[in-house]
Amino acid sequence: MADLKTFYMGYELKNPIILSSCSLSKNIDNLCQAEDSGIAAIVLASLFEEVIKNELGVVSDTFHPEAYEYGVDSSMLSYGATKYIDLVKEAKKRLNIPVFASVNCIDSEVWIDFARSIEDAGADGLELNISYISFQVDDNPRDIEDKYVEIVEKVKNKLNIPISVKLGPYFTSIPNMVKRLKDVGADAVVLLNRYYQMNYDFIEDKYVPINYFSGDKECYNVLRWVGIVSSQLDIDIAATTGFHTAKQIVEALYMGASSVQLATIFYKKGLVYAKELLKEVNEILEKQNCSSIKDIKGKAVDSFEEIKALERVQYMEYLNKASEG
Repeated sequence: MADLKTFYMGYELKNPIILSSCSLSKNIDNLCQAEDSGIAAIVLASLFEEVIKNELGVVSDTFHPEAYEYGVDSSMLSYGATKYIDLVKEAKKRLNIPVFASVNCIDSEVWIDFARSIEDAGADGLELNISYISFQVDDNPRDIEDKYVEIVEKVKNKLNIPISVKLGPYFTSIPNMVKRLKDVGADAVVLLNRYYQMNYDFIEDKYVPINYFSGDKECYNVLRWVGIVSSQLDIDIAATTGFHTAKQIVEALYMGASSVQLATIFYKKGLVYAKELLKEVNEILEKQNCSSIKDIKGKAVDSFEEIKALERVQYMEYLNKASEG
């Protein structure tokens, strides 16, 4: 048996599989099943900033774009801040694996003090799912990036537990963004977030959500950026979005990820499927004559030429080969 232990956010995990923040992770029975199935850590279903503001009596005209990820009826928005604290406490009482809380946030003012309550409840870490996205032509892109840095810096100054930041793909320079977050204290990053997608139904005259679940080809853009970031920065990376197979999990490790966050595959096949994934990961490592994850982590980006291959976004060489064939 290969040694599947890895380190993420300061914790030794028994393997690299983490249950991503989703509606599956808001139920204590699911969390217990996840641990029984071999999952190494949990990211609890996200608490939305709007919920905290509502309980604190703060009126806001903003709405987090990822609220819809938890169901079209937005049922998670009724999952109050007080109940969230209770979930953290119960999870820590029942589980023996790390439990990371998650906050979906847009600005840094109202909810930061509440984050202390999450820490006091026993959370092993906090994942910040920041979605301060620009939709206005007058918005300065640098100001958007500064907002992310400001949020992380303020949270880090208030809390003692590790902080991870879940980032989407919409930055001019993802590596620079990660560096700036690391410089103000981020312990890890989660790459790459998958935002709510919608379409306009002209027959019903309304907007409708689409592509609720990730596709198994979406991981390859994630793998590229995991490799590019891990080759330049010493920071823990959790790969997420589109990872459905053991092979893809191993590929993320080769690219330098410390762990992989999964959700869609567990919706489709159940949390118990983690056992099969772990079995297959172990088999792959044994076939590669690898005794541990340490043997493969970051191996795909050891050389400058390998990194340059990841950075190549054009495909003339591929087209030339196709025309020759």
